[in-house]
Amino acid sequence: MPTHPVTLTAAEVKRLLAEDRDFIYLPRCGNSLKQALERYPDGAPDSVIARALLIPEPEVEVLYQSAVVRLRQLLGVVTPAANTDTE
Repeated sequence: MPTHPVTLTAAEVKRLLAEDRDFIYLPRCGNSLKQALERYPDGAPDSVIARALLIPEPEVEVLYQSAVVRLRQLLGVVTPAANTDTE
C-alpha cells in the first residue's frame, strides 16, 4: 500500500516536496523516499532522481554538489583552494 496517494495535483506535489521528508514524486514507489531506497539500494540513476524531485536531469549534479558544499561548511571541513598562481 502506498505511503502517499498516487494521484496528486501539481500544487500538492510541490507542497509535499517542501514539507514531507518522505515524499518524492515516484508513483511506482508509492511516492515514498523510504520505498525508493528499498527499490534502489545502491542509488537511483540521475534520471529517476530528476523525475522524483521534478527538476531537469542536469540539475541533479548541481544539487548534489551544493549539498556537498553545505555539508562541508556544517562540518567545518576546509577544501583546498584552487591553484590561482600564475608563473
